[in-house]
Amino acid sequence: MPLPKISVIVPVYNAEKYLNRCIDSILAQTFGDFELLLVNDGSTDKSGSICDAYACQDSRVRVLHKINGGVSSARNNGLDNAKGEWVIFVDSDDWIDSHFVKKMLAKALDENADIVMCDCYFVTKDKNVYHKMYAWGKQGAQGVSEYISTTWTAMWGSLQKRSLYVKSGYRCPLNITYCEDFHLMIRICCEAMVIAKIDEPLYYYWQQDGSIVHNQNKKTEADEQWVYLDIIRFFKERGLYDIMKRPMAWRSLKACGELLLDQNLFDRFIEINPDKKEYIFSSPTIGIKLKIMAWCLTHGLRPVTSMIVRVRNILGR
Repeated sequence: MPLPKISVIVPVYNAEKYLNRCIDSILAQTFGDFELLLVNDGSTDKSGSICDAYACQDSRVRVLHKINGGVSSARNNGLDNAKGEWVIFVDSDDWIDSHFVKKMLAKALDENADIVMCDCYFVTKDKNVYHKMYAWGKQGAQGVSEYISTTWTAMWGSLQKRSLYVKSGYRCPLNITYCEDFHLMIRICCEAMVIAKIDEPLYYYWQQDGSIVHNQNKKTEADEQWVYLDIIRFFKERGLYDIMKRPMAWRSLKACGELLLDQNLFDRFIEINPDKKEYIFSSPTIGIKLKIMAWCLTHGLRPVTSMIVRVRNILGR
């Protein structure tokens, strides 16, 4: 039996409310040479049964049942079992345009690209918001630098050569619940020779109120900060830090949030990213209050940050 051209990987955990919409959009593709890997990450609702039902109806569907380990573990499991030349990640509450696979693959072949990205819609109950991704006008390290600076960074919404993962061995970090896709996607982009972009919204990203993105806490903030610090180490090891230090400083500052009050964590951040100070007030990603707090900590004025937080708590802001 010939191997499929593309492997579509969907991590699934307690997604029964939206799962049919996601799977139906994939099976309705106008390009049919793909396998659909549904990685059931220990769901406690009917998600596993829904996946099994689709596998009985369509031979392209494979279901991988596993003990719950988080979205990173599920993505990694899908990668380890994928057989296609290309891989696509779709979140279980999202969906894709019926021409997503056909158009993305055509773009990859036309431009001899290792990765192809597209624009997307951010979807809520009330509206669809068109989000433009980075155009990849530049390649290599400079392109990755601008990608970090200008756009949303995620595993979904792209077509990627599976060989990028096979050769590098890169996988999502385990025990990380937030920003784990940034950790892997940046590494994979650094492995790619050519990255292309389709100026068309082919991916629908569902922004539900209960998602991690909309319910950040100290754990997710700590995860995000760890990811950024680890990426900085990665760039230093590859001799790319001089190109990447500005966008990574901006990203790291934005991720600090309330962690600015944790002097030990902030000290480690400064140690790993000592050039950060010069980028505090030039950062387009953080507000004026956060800039003031960061500046105070880097200049030995921790009591000022504590006072700002106390006043804000009193005012309820």
